[in-house]
Amino acid sequence: MVEIAFINFGVVNFYLQIFSIFLMFCLKHERRKLWLLRLSLPTLCGLVFFFLFPRWMPFEGWNLSFLCIFVLNMAAVKFSFSIRWRQIVIYGIAAATMQNLVAKFVTIFFSLGSPVLWERTLIQLLINDVLFVFACAALWKLFIWQKGEGGVKIDNVRFAILLSVTVANVFVLSYLCDMLVFADAARVLCVCLLIIVDMMVLCAEFGVFEKSKLQQENETIEKMLYLQNMQRKSFETSVDLINRKCHDIRHQLALLRKGSGQSNAKYIEEMEKELAGYELNVKTGNDALDIVLTEYSLRCKKEGVRFTYMADGEALAFMDASDLYSFFGNALENAVEALAREEDEEKRLLEVLAERRQGVVRVKIENYFAGSIAMEKDLPRTTKEDNGFHGYGLKSIRYITEKYDGDLRLSVQDQKFILQAIFPGR
Repeated sequence: MVEIAFINFGVVNFYLQIFSIFLMFCLKHERRKLWLLRLSLPTLCGLVFFFLFPRWMPFEGWNLSFLCIFVLNMAAVKFSFSIRWRQIVIYGIAAATMQNLVAKFVTIFFSLGSPVLWERTLIQLLINDVLFVFACAALWKLFIWQKGEGGVKIDNVRFAILLSVTVANVFVLSYLCDMLVFADAARVLCVCLLIIVDMMVLCAEFGVFEKSKLQQENETIEKMLYLQNMQRKSFETSVDLINRKCHDIRHQLALLRKGSGQSNAKYIEEMEKELAGYELNVKTGNDALDIVLTEYSLRCKKEGVRFTYMADGEALAFMDASDLYSFFGNALENAVEALAREEDEEKRLLEVLAERRQGVVRVKIENYFAGSIAMEKDLPRTTKEDNGFHGYGLKSIRYITEKYDGDLRLSVQDQKFILQAIFPGR
C-alpha cells in the first residue's frame, strides 16, 4: 500500500514540478483569451489521470509515462499562451533537465546513508520538493525574472543537440541507471555523471537564453537607431526649409523697412528679433551635430531650459552621422526631460562639451540632478512605466560608444548628472 501511494503521489509530484517550471517561463508571454481556464482544465485532468493510473503502460514504462506528462504540459501551454512550438520545447528541455538534476541529488542523498525507512515514502517526496523549490528560486533569480519579452532564438544544430542530449540523459540513461545499476558505489558514480550532463545542458541552454536576449536588445537598438536616422533626415529637411523661409522673410522685412519710413520701424524691429529666435544657424563643423544641437536648442527654449554648448564638430568626424545624431539625441533627450520637471528655473541648465584634448576626444553632457539613481548593469534604471523604447536610450549610447572603442562613464556629482564618453584619438 505504501509502495502504491509513493508511486501515485510520485508521478503527480513530477507532473506539478514540470508544470511549475513551464509556468515560470511562460507567464511573461502573451496569454490567450481565457488562458487560466485553458491551462487549468488539462492540468487537472492530467493530475487525476496520472494519480489513478501512474503505470498505465503495458510494461513498467515510467519514463515513457513521464514523457507523456511533458507532452500534455506542452499542449496545455500551447493552448493557453501565444508561443511557438520550438519555444515550448526549449522550455521543456530546461524543465526536464532541472527536474532530473534535483531528482539525482535526492538519489545520492538516499544512497549515502539516509534513513532506510524514508526511502520510497512521502518523506522522500517532501525532501525532493524542498530541494526543487530552492532550485526554482535560483532559476528565477538568475535568469527568468529578468528575461525580456519575445522568444528564444536558436539555430537548428544547437536545438537538435540540446534536445537529443536531454532526451538521452533524462529518458534513457536515467532509466537504465535506475533499472540496471544496483551496487551503491556504481550507482553513485552513474548518478554523478548524469548530474554533470544535466548541469552542462543547463549551462548551454542558459547561454543560448542570454545570447538570445542580447541579440533581441541589439535588434531593438538597431531599430531605434534606424528610426532616429529617419528622424534626423526629416528634421534636416525641415531645418533647411525654415532657414530658407527665415532668409526670405528677412529680405521682405528689409524692403518693408525702406518703404514704410519710421512709422512701422519699431514693429519691424520686433519682428526681426522674433525671427532671429527661429533662424537655425548652429555651426560646429559637423552637419549631424549641427542638426541635433539645433533641434534641442528649440526644445530647450520651449521647456524653459538654458542650453549652452561648446562643440568641436570636426573632432567627431569619425562617427557616422546617424550614430552621432542618436548618441547626442538620446543623451540630450534624457537631460531635457529631467530638467523640464525641475520647478526652480535657475537650475534648468544643460551644458554640452565636445573637444579633442591630449590625443583623445571627450564628450561631456551635464544637467542639474539632485536625486539618486538606481543602477542596473552599469546603467541607470528607467523610471518610465510604459514600454516601447524606454530604457534603451542609454543602452543605445553605450552601444555606440563601444562601437567606436570608447569608454562611457555615468556619475552624479555636486547635484549634476554627468555623462562622459572618451574616444581614442583618430
